[in-house]
Amino acid sequence: MTSLLVSCVDGRLRETLHELEARVDAENGDRLLVPGGPLVLTESSPEHDHVLGWIETIVRGHGVQTVYLVAHQHCLAYERKLGGFFYDEREVLERDLRAAQRRLGDRIYSSHVECFVVPWHEEAGGGGFGLAEAIG
Repeated sequence: MTSLLVSCVDGRLRETLHELEARVDAENGDRLLVPGGPLVLTESSPEHDHVLGWIETIVRGHGVQTVYLVAHQHCLAYERKLGGFFYDEREVLERDLRAAQRRLGDRIYSSHVECFVVPWHEEAGGGGFGLAEAIG
């Protein structure tokens, strides 16, 4: 199966993304990493058009059947957009993922779009990312 994973450039996600790709059998798929990941697909901007154009090119050119959109908590792009982490991050991420999923579904009929959130867990001595969780 050919796939495309769209996620944030945050290097702390490296292992989490590898685990997700293995879990959904997308280890040989394409990746498109941009600051904020799917965040750019929720806004009208030149960046939105650019990223959407790349997604459409990859989907058509590589015969992508499934697009995986992955957002994560403690994302600097979201912090910059919203002015901090004082909001309910999970709720905002899920809302934006659903919006991006609808936009992509309207543009790339040939592919199925699935959404995941990577949670941040506070732990003694710091914190870390958990496993990517599917959202409906």
